[in-house]
Amino acid sequence: MSSDLSSNFGAKDPLRALYLAYQTGEKGLPLAGPAESDPEAAVTSLAVLGRDELVKRLDEEMRAQSAWTLFFHSTVAERLNLNPTDHKCLDMIWRGYETSKGAAYMTPGQLARETKLTTGAVTGVLDRLEQAGYVLREHDPEDRRRIIVRPVPERIKADIWPLFEWLSAEFQKLCGEYSDEELRRMIEFSRRTQDLLQHATKHLRELDQPELVQRAMEHLRELGE
Repeated sequence: MSSDLSSNFGAKDPLRALYLAYQTGEKGLPLAGPAESDPEAAVTSLAVLGRDELVKRLDEEMRAQSAWTLFFHSTVAERLNLNPTDHKCLDMIWRGYETSKGAAYMTPGQLARETKLTTGAVTGVLDRLEQAGYVLREHDPEDRRRIIVRPVPERIKADIWPLFEWLSAEFQKLCGEYSDEELRRMIEFSRRTQDLLQHATKHLRELDQPELVQRAMEHLRELGE
């Protein structure tokens, strides 16, 4: 795929709008909505598909969504002069802070465990985030030997939230097209999909361990005998 977002994405594509905003240095660039679709027609076209084809189509759509999520967050990170890893670490720090209503703070060690990054890599991430003004590292008031990472809400709300306002509003409109029960089922499906991805990630990481690879090879040889 070409990196020229201005020519490869449609005129109303939010990523193209973010790209143009970044290129021109304009903040608050107005974003037009996506092209109108016909939900009933889409459901009708899927109604003729069998079970196997539906599962295949769902897998394809989820992979496409995953890719576009990655592209979107990469574009946001670029807009903020951060790399994608910095951006996602900041998101993790912020979500913990927001969920606890400002009561919880993450330590560098916790961030390293959550992200599976080395402590050296996490130090680099926090150096860049602190230099950009999005986090502060402080001594824990309850244990001065421990360092905690505190997000800077004012800076995050001023710089980052506006980039998600359009997407958030459109997402609310999209959810309005589904019943409460349909939303509950989608939430359940999303959670179970995340569980699958976590187990798959753990499995792949374990394959990097020589003894596990050796054990797997021996098992394959036994099956071949």
